[in-house]
Order: sequence, then structure tokens, then C-alpha cells
Amino acid sequence: MSIFESALDAHKSGRLDEASSVYRQILTHEPRHADAFHMLGLIELERGELVAAENSIRQAISINENAIYLTNLSNVLLDQQRMTDAEALLRSAIALNPFYAVAHYNLGLLLMEIGVSQEAQVSMRCALELHPEFTEAHVSLGALLTDAGQFSEAEAALRRGLAFDEMHASTHRHLGRLMLLDKRPEEAELFFRRAIGLDARSALAYSGLAAALTECKRLEEAEAACRQALAIDSVCVDAHVNLGTVLLRARQSEAAEASLRCAIRLDPEHALAHYNLGMVLASEQPAVARMLLERAHELAPSHIETCHALGYVHALQNQNASAENWFRYVLAHKPSNIATQWCLSLVLLSEGRFEEGWRLHESRTVVVDGEAVSMPPDVDFPSWQGEPLHGKTLVVLHEQGYGDSLQFCRYLPMLKRLGVKRLSVICRSALRPLIESMEGVDVCIEQDFAHDVPEHDYWCFMMSLPLRFNTTIDKIPAVMPYLRAPEERRDFWQRRLPTGGFKVGLVWAGDPRPGMPGANAIDRRRSLNARAFLPLLAVPDITFVSLQLGAITRPQLDSIPPAIRPLDPMGDVSDFGDTAAIIECLDLVIAVDTSTAHLAGALNKPVWILSRFDTCWRWLRGRNDSPWYPSARLFIQETPGDWDGVISRVVDALRERAAT
Repeated sequence: MSIFESALDAHKSGRLDEASSVYRQILTHEPRHADAFHMLGLIELERGELVAAENSIRQAISINENAIYLTNLSNVLLDQQRMTDAEALLRSAIALNPFYAVAHYNLGLLLMEIGVSQEAQVSMRCALELHPEFTEAHVSLGALLTDAGQFSEAEAALRRGLAFDEMHASTHRHLGRLMLLDKRPEEAELFFRRAIGLDARSALAYSGLAAALTECKRLEEAEAACRQALAIDSVCVDAHVNLGTVLLRARQSEAAEASLRCAIRLDPEHALAHYNLGMVLASEQPAVARMLLERAHELAPSHIETCHALGYVHALQNQNASAENWFRYVLAHKPSNIATQWCLSLVLLSEGRFEEGWRLHESRTVVVDGEAVSMPPDVDFPSWQGEPLHGKTLVVLHEQGYGDSLQFCRYLPMLKRLGVKRLSVICRSALRPLIESMEGVDVCIEQDFAHDVPEHDYWCFMMSLPLRFNTTIDKIPAVMPYLRAPEERRDFWQRRLPTGGFKVGLVWAGDPRPGMPGANAIDRRRSLNARAFLPLLAVPDITFVSLQLGAITRPQLDSIPPAIRPLDPMGDVSDFGDTAAIIECLDLVIAVDTSTAHLAGALNKPVWILSRFDTCWRWLRGRNDSPWYPSARLFIQETPGDWDGVISRVVDALRERAAT
């Protein structure tokens, strides 16, 4: 064995000090031994001695310029972040030896890193033409095709790599990532678990497994996988991002924010971390969320979910033109995006652009992954799309909240006038006393018994009726009142409530919905604490009556001083029939944006509606009245969260009203 071969043997065995010493001995006697300079440079590179490594390999190249030396020198420069110089070296290597697959592969990796994806694909394909069993090149090509959204081609490339080396953990991991992006989380889970089986110290494999489990809605397992990834590598950015995503889905907003901020500290250019943190903060801090999402968009312009989120936060800030632009941008690239159609519909409806708004609003009925905003019924007869109804039977379905049915039940008498032979309505039990007494309603079925509904010619959602009747801003049915309290209920409450004087009903909060994060966030923005009404209660010569329900919100009355505490009849209220009867005994209702406000408007009772800054679409932008309810007056926050300003204006208006 020659002295150089003994040095190589020590090198391959990991005895770097010994190998280095022997290479130096060789160079003492043979100062133009190119291979000794080259191998010494590789040891220095492995030790992180980058300047020394560069000098050694350049010495080798000065003696014998070849593709291998140039390629390895490029690796030294890459570690120094000298991308341009490294690229030039790799292109020189390929020019010297076009058949050197590793040079093509390394050039592909460099081009991947600097974001030149198409050229990177070309380099990887060149490497594979020269060396078809080059597993790493198959994996890198698969990763490039995955990022380009070419999932079928990516899967084929990765499976070819797997055919050459089925024990290659990275190939399994990349297949898991592909399956995840292709909405195949169950398959993704299998590949990530195989990757872990082959390399139990792969933090990225555990992080990918967590992402797959999150999509499968197995959040506890997903969190455990994230924490295992971080136990292996505490600075694994993907694991911090995925943990933040898991915690966000689990409605642990503060913990999610902490994880995502940690990810951004570790990698300030991680687009997904910025996106997810923006989503965490969107409802409570939309201005901050917008900045994060704008940064995410800069980092990943093709991430369509970020574009949708930007539309959402602009809408929360009443920046409708910008919101519309973002939503239309998303739909130009992904016309079938149901969530974006839905959000755009709300922007359009809020501006009174009803024709397109109602049409897009139908997106709420489209089922995606087994879910929809309004889930169509499982019946054997078709939905009504505007066909002639003379002599036909029709069932109209309640959807979403109580307020939605109270607002749109105004269309029921109009259906009967189209010649419907039998009009049935499915609604919640609390609404039945009001709905069943409406003109034209033949049968009222409680929602709990909807599965027993007999066959009809057609069915229709309540909130689809404005579209079916081609409702425009100038043609809103506003014949008032269109609801009335049952007469015996009204008589009962007239005897219970004080007679004479000016009587005002109050509602200060909505209904929390912990199981619905979006709706719950809106409820937090629309609701107050009872004590926020103290300035109102101080207005003299008014009898205040609480119309507030809710296990959490109604007891807040106890915090009001007894001398000004409103009357509270709600313990004896069984449904909206009772609430309607109480309202008919009042002179005015002051309410946050809840079903009670809709009920008062439908009864044609004067109602002052206190609304959050990002007011609901149905109140329209830039108005303090409502074409839906002629008796309504709107008091909308002038800045987000500014209830003090709203209450001050209401107090002034109430003093003026009481004085008359």
C-alpha cells in the first residue's frame, strides 16, 4: 500500500487527524501532488476550516484542473454563501467534463436554493441521464416537481428513486410531503412513519408526520410528533411552524403565537410561519396580521392561501376595495376556491352589489371535504332553482343563526303568492311560534325532526330566497311588520311588565360559540359586558328591561347596582314567541348585532343596533339606517374595539329621545 493509499484509508475510516498528517507529509516531499491537496481540502471543509479548504483545493486545481476538484471547491464556496462563484465553478466543471453527473446534480441543488426551479430541473434530469440510479437526484427532482405542483410527475420521480433504494429515508419523507400537499394525508402518514423507521433521528420526518396527523384532525398525536421533532432538534423551524399550526387548530392561540414567533426568529424568511402567525392574529389584531401576511406573500407569492388571508384581513379593516382585489386575484388563479367565493360574496353584499353577491353567496352550500357552511339536506328531491311553483310543494330550511332566519323569513309569504300548493318550513324550535303563524306557511317542522320531512317537489335554503327573487338594493321586501307575537303571549307580558313610561329593552352580548372559531371571534368583537351599559342606565325617566339570554352573559346583571339594574323577565321566556311579545310591549330596543335586533326590526319596533367596526355585511357600508328594517338605526364603531364612542353616541340619542 502506498503512503497516499494509507492516507486515503485513514480518511475513509474517519481518522482525520492521521489522514491530514499523512497528506501534509506527502506534500512536503511532493509539493505538486494534486490529489493530496484536494483530499486535505476536503478534511478542512469537514472541519469547517473554510479558508484553508479553499486554499488547498485551489492549489490542487492549479496543478490539475478537473471537474471533481472544481465541484468540491464549489461546495466550499457554498458554505461561505458565495453562490455566484460556486455556480461559476460548477458550470466550469460541466464544461470540462459534461459526463460528470455529480456536477450536474450539485448545480441543480444550488439552483434550487436560489429559486431557479426550471433550470434546476434541467440539471437534475441531466444528472439522471448520466446516472439513472442516482437516488439523491431522483429525490431532488421529485422535490422540485412537488414545489411546482406537478404532483403526478413528482410521485413518479420519487418512486423511481425508491425503486433503486427502498431504504432511503429521505425519499420516503419527500413522498410524505408530496402526499400531504396533494391532499392525501393518510398516505402521507404512512410514508412519514416509514421515514422515521429508517431514520429515527429525523426531526423533519416527525414534523411532516405532525402535519399529516393535523390534516387527519388527530391533534393530540400531531402535537406529540411536533414535540418529538423538537426534542431531536430544538431549532427545527418546520417543527415550530407545525406545532403552531396544531395549537391554532386546537384553539390555543397564545401558545400557537409563541411557537410561530420562535419559528420566525429562527428563520425570518419562512413564509409559512408568517402566514400562520398572521392567521393567529387576524381576528384580534388585523393590522398586525396584514403586515405578517404581506411579508408571507413577498416570500411565497404563489401561496394562494396567503392571498385569500390578505383579502380577509383587509375586509376586517373595512378596506373593501383591497379585499375585493385580493379575493378576485385568488379566484383568477383558482376559480373553484369555495372559501374565497364566500368571502367575496360578503364584501359585495356589504356594498349593496346584490346581483353578483347573492350568486356567490350560494358557495356556502357547496360541500368540500364533507363540510359546508350550510350543509344541503339528504333528500331525494331537488333544490329549487327558480322553476315555476304553481301547484308544487316546497320545503324551506332554516340555516346558520337565528338572526338569519328572522331576517329572511320575510320571503315566505312571497313564495305562497307564486302558487305553492303546500309550503313547509323547517326551523329551530325556538322560532316555531313565530314562523308557523306567518302568512302562507302551511306546515312548520322543528329542525330536530327534519329527518321525518315528507317528500316535496323542491327544497330551498332560507338564505337562498333573495337570489331566487332577484333581490336588489331597491327591491328588498320591507312590508312591516312581517312577524307578530302570538296574541296570548302579548297579553300575558302586558300584564307582567310595567305600564306607562318609556320602556327600553337591552341586549349587550351575543352567544359564544367555542366550537366555531370564526363565529366565536366575531362574537367577541360584537359583544360587551353588561357594565358597559352603565352610562345608558343612568339616563333618567326610563324603564330598562333586559332581553339578554345566555348562561355567561345574563348573570352579568348582578354586577349592575340594584338602583339602576334593568328588569329581568328572561327567566320566564321559553322561545322567541315570548321575546317578541315582550318587545311589542316596549318603546325601543337597544341591542348589539344579535337575533334580538333582527326580531325587533321584523316586528317594526324601533331598534338601535350597536355594531362592531367590521360590521356584518347585511348592514351595508357607510349607512346608519337599514333598508332591511326601516325602524332600525345603526351605531357602528368608528375604530376597531371603540365601544366607548358608540355608547356615548347612544346615550346622547337616548337623552334626546326620552326628552320627546
